[in-house]
Formats: sequence, structure tokens, C-alpha cells
Amino acid sequence: MKDVTNPLWTYEEIAPEKRTYRTAFYPANQVYALNAADKQEEYIAYCEQAGWHYVTSWDN
Repeated sequence: MKDVTNPLWTYEEIAPEKRTYRTAFYPANQVYALNAADKQEEYIAYCEQAGWHYVTSWDN
């Protein structure tokens, strides 16, 4: 998965392998929240430390 936009999902061709995708909702990183960009970066860093690989976000 390369990008998610409304209404399209864009995929990138890669060698076949088993993958699992998850969706996470984190209210603090919504566009209208205070310090949204800072909280988004912090949340992505937390996810990466947990072994998740950030792909994209929907509507920021």
C-alpha cells in the first residue's frame, strides 16, 4: 500500500510476501486538534518503536 485517498487506494508492486495491515485511529492527531502535527509525529514514532511500519494517513 502506497497511499490512501478518498476514494482511491494506491498500491505499489513488490515481491510477494505475507503482510498484515492494520488501521489505527488516534484522535489527538486530527487536523483540528491543538499541536496536531507534533502529536502525529510522536504517534508515528511510537508505532515504529512497536514494530509497525507507518504507510499513510487519511485526511492528515
